[in-house]
Amino acid sequence: MKIRMNQLVLLTALSSTATASTVYFEDFETGPAGSGGNYQLSQQFVFGSTAHFVSTSTSPAVQNQYTGADGGFIAARNTNFWTGGTTQLTTGEFDITDVSSLMFSFDLSRRSDGTFWDAEQSVNFEYSVDGGAWESLISVDTDGADNAAPMFAGQIVTGAFGTFSTMLTGLIGTTM
Repeated sequence: MKIRMNQLVLLTALSSTATASTVYFEDFETGPAGSGGNYQLSQQFVFGSTAHFVSTSTSPAVQNQYTGADGGFIAARNTNFWTGGTTQLTTGEFDITDVSSLMFSFDLSRRSDGTFWDAEQSVNFEYSVDGGAWESLISVDTDGADNAAPMFAGQIVTGAFGTFSTMLTGLIGTTM
């Protein structure tokens, strides 16, 4: 897996009066919880220049391997090499009282140096309301034919950061 995530989570509540307010924003300028941030990484590791899962605010050396980022980001590359599989980033809870629809936006790019995503690798976003079951929201993966072109909703993830969005509707609860 070769990804960069910058300003990963921006959830905007849409009210009946057509105004929007940000209910959660993460810019990864600080490290994970415990070092100032509001998120947890299942683990952090840097194995030379070939495998990592790390906040760039806690590992500037990894940040130097990427170009075009505007601030901190989570960098992941060859996570199966080090962990045997899944790595996770989990945000802290936030209030969604009286919110039924959210716009979920995130910035994502692949490495711009021509490296590929592995066909079996993906980035998945899930959410849980009031501590309930995890629900699938977004999956970004390759189409299997072109590993250089991971996609979300038919839109190719390129070597330059792009913003991707989707709506969550019908939410009932107080925390996400």
